[in-house]
Amino acid sequence: MAKKLISFNFNREFIPELESLSKSHPIAEVNTMYFTSVHSRITDLKTDTYLAEAIANYLGTVDTLHLFVGKTTKNQYVAEYQKPGKDDIQICIGAVTGGSFVFKAGSIEEETGLLSQYEAGHKGTVFVMDMLPKILEDKEASICLSDLHAFRIEDESYSKAMCKLFNNIYYRVKDEKSTSPVPYFKEPKKIFQADIDRAEVESIFCGEPKVFSRPSDVSFDVYDEEDFDLPSSPTSEIRNMYLLDAERVLTEEEEKRVPDLGDWYVVPEWSKKTARRIASSRRFRKSIGNILLWIS
Repeated sequence: MAKKLISFNFNREFIPELESLSKSHPIAEVNTMYFTSVHSRITDLKTDTYLAEAIANYLGTVDTLHLFVGKTTKNQYVAEYQKPGKDDIQICIGAVTGGSFVFKAGSIEEETGLLSQYEAGHKGTVFVMDMLPKILEDKEASICLSDLHAFRIEDESYSKAMCKLFNNIYYRVKDEKSTSPVPYFKEPKKIFQADIDRAEVESIFCGEPKVFSRPSDVSFDVYDEEDFDLPSSPTSEIRNMYLLDAERVLTEEEEKRVPDLGDWYVVPEWSKKTARRIASSRRFRKSIGNILLWIS
């Protein structure tokens, strides 16, 4: 059986900072209006283990993992999620299409900046966080969030507010029969580097981006990942555009190795695309340093 895109976990194995959330609460004290079954009305409610940590980081209550949630100029939601000790950063771009979230998802290796496609097996926390700004437009959810801002972690009121918020999320995301569902497509689409490059973050809900940021001195063009036939440019238009270190001065010997190309030479698009990739890799600790050119 295929793994679920989002799987909830109420095992009470909280990180030490959130151990106070392990208590279950009677429905009368944390009642959510979005119950969708009779059984749910007769069972004490618990807080989701993994999402609790993500929400606490979203609020700034704790700082135990890397979390970034933002919105782009094209009304897409973007999220980054990385647990301590993990080398990869889970990334997600979500857009509401026809009333449902459609995701593009994958991961970035922090050391090298290499992009990989999403693989089943994660809890799906990054998807919930991507949807969270939309989820919090609900009145009940927004009230819970306000309560979480008002109380300290060790307060029972904080525990109750978190418990109620997560059951609000659980029933709205898990069951489209809810009176206020947050539907999503269960299969994320393939994500390309071009999708990341085009994601111009306009507003930030929490955190600072590692992946969806870009060096201020690098200019990215809008292009399709498979398109190598875009108009080419004369050398004068791109000279000094992709400098790796603007302050570095070449030695006399290095200057001799730089070809002197006039405007008669037209720089092909694939060459500019390669330069963009090298320059953008500087945001990672292990950036691209060696290039193999192969002509078939």
